[in-house]
Amino acid sequence: IFEKESARDRAVELFEGVGVQIHNEVCTLEESHYEPREVMWANLSVTPSDMRSLLFRNTLVVFGACLAWTVILYLPYAYYMSSFSYANGDEPGHFSEGLFIGLVVCSQLALFAASSFAAR
Repeated sequence: IFEKESARDRAVELFEGVGVQIHNEVCTLEESHYEPREVMWANLSVTPSDMRSLLFRNTLVVFGACLAWTVILYLPYAYYMSSFSYANGDEPGHFSEGLFIGLVVCSQLALFAASSFAAR
């Protein structure tokens, strides 16, 4: 990583056709199209076994969040709403509708937070 493009260009010109010897391997230099702020440097040190364990753990986090949303929030609400007999004109009140909207919004925020946590 170079602080200025001119330094990068000089290094590329200097090692053009020759390369750099690192651990008995010849590495070449070329101009990169990505700026350092666009590269997630922390992810470059993840080994395949770490990646598998992170993928498994984070899949469980998202699945667990979806399961918790279903069991804790949606099923009780669905049971409550199904207790009304819509055929006789019996409908849930405005409070129930507002509660449902609040549950949907809060659960979506919680699922976004779980997904964001899993993405790190």
